[in-house]
Amino acid sequence: MRRIPASTKARQIAASFLILWLVWILFSWTLAPLWLGVGAAGALALSLIMHPIFVSLDSRMQIRVVARLWHLLISIATLIVSLYASSWRVLLAIVRGRAQPGFVSFDTTLQSDMARVSLANAITFTPGTAVISLEEHHLVVHWLFAGLHEAPEAPRRIKGSMERLFGKVWQ
Repeated sequence: MRRIPASTKARQIAASFLILWLVWILFSWTLAPLWLGVGAAGALALSLIMHPIFVSLDSRMQIRVVARLWHLLISIATLIVSLYASSWRVLLAIVRGRAQPGFVSFDTTLQSDMARVSLANAITFTPGTAVISLEEHHLVVHWLFAGLHEAPEAPRRIKGSMERLFGKVWQ
């Protein structure tokens, strides 16, 4: 196993901490000192444990992510919009009794593990969908509207534009 220099390890921990703490602030949506402290403590604990996995300081990856930062921001914005839109669709479907849940199985064209996992997470975060299985390029998704759409249309509706966007970020 390759030994990581102390300075690299410190940068990994600091980067992990900063990212996790900012995510905590974003999701908790409060700047109360108590909650900022709780978030900082949790982010620090996770950073100390997970820094080698969470943040890779490989220079090739840094250049690639920075160069594709614009696509990452667009992906995040698209995900947030689809979360709200899906929330309303699910609410209306339940109120109107039009939900027909089922399983949809499809393949993705994404090549990297990070892109496929990002797509699976985005699908799972979206109300009305949950990824049941991700094996290589194949996904099985439980979808609230599976019975309402023809088989060729269902994967396109589930993936939306996220597959293309994550491909630009992580490929």
